[in-house]
Amino acid sequence: MKQTLKILAATLLMSTLSLPATAATRNCTFKKQLRQAELAFDIASRPAAGCAVQVIDITLRRSGKFVSRYRADVDYLAEKAWLEDLSGDGRPELVIASSSVDKEARGALDVYQIEKNSLRRASLPKLDDSGGYRGGDRFFLDERQIVRTFPLYRDGDAVNKPSGDSRTLKYDFGDGKISLRVKQENQATATEPASGTATVQEAQGKPAGTVISKVALDGTAIEISANALVNNFKIMKLEKPERIAIDIPGAASPLAGKKVKIDNFGISRARVGNNRGFLRIVLDSTRPAFPKYKVTRSDSGLKVVFEDK
Repeated sequence: MKQTLKILAATLLMSTLSLPATAATRNCTFKKQLRQAELAFDIASRPAAGCAVQVIDITLRRSGKFVSRYRADVDYLAEKAWLEDLSGDGRPELVIASSSVDKEARGALDVYQIEKNSLRRASLPKLDDSGGYRGGDRFFLDERQIVRTFPLYRDGDAVNKPSGDSRTLKYDFGDGKISLRVKQENQATATEPASGTATVQEAQGKPAGTVISKVALDGTAIEISANALVNNFKIMKLEKPERIAIDIPGAASPLAGKKVKIDNFGISRARVGNNRGFLRIVLDSTRPAFPKYKVTRSDSGLKVVFEDK
């Protein structure tokens, strides 16, 4: 009996060691039920041959009665699921966002459409421009559009430490397929590094709207100087790597594309990018968690004040 238990334990150990390294740190199963009106979707994903190969199992019921079942082997892990009328026909589609099991966690997304009494699957098209892409995708839905964002890597960047900008892709769903509609670079690529304070001494011509003339370390804060009061701004917390983005509608800056060295408060640098309709200032952190901060208005623009010095 003891010998049998030893053999069984050894077998289980070898099976565990044969799984990909990330399998030990990620949940290899997914289970969720979504309901809308009389429709109910039961979604389950479980390992088929280690964590890297999954069996996706979807059951559709209407008013409690079985309608259809979809089952297939896939090479990615389900992470999120939504119901949304993407096609505008009054019936919801099931959207499942997934990622690969490796360290890069490359994104995948499938839409399941109800067609008569069956489920029809459509997958996200391959990237037509994969330069700088190494996974780290995030998906969400916005007014019947599928939105995909991911960081861009430069040569020499380590996994999960991209130093490039980010890209947003927007897709429509119709006629049973997913189609790319919008491709947007979220931040201007920094081509010329700026050391210390970046400032504009003179402006030629009359500026249109708010102009950000300086981003600099100012003793107890990071100062964002403008030619007028900044009444509206939006802050986004971003991860991998840790950073915040401050968007100022209607603003622009001749500093776009430059990096400003900070090296204080746990912030390594600031990056400035002109975008259509707004200016984005990104503060990159050197810490595992972004330091506590608050953004306040001042007579000369904005100040980012940090609690930890």
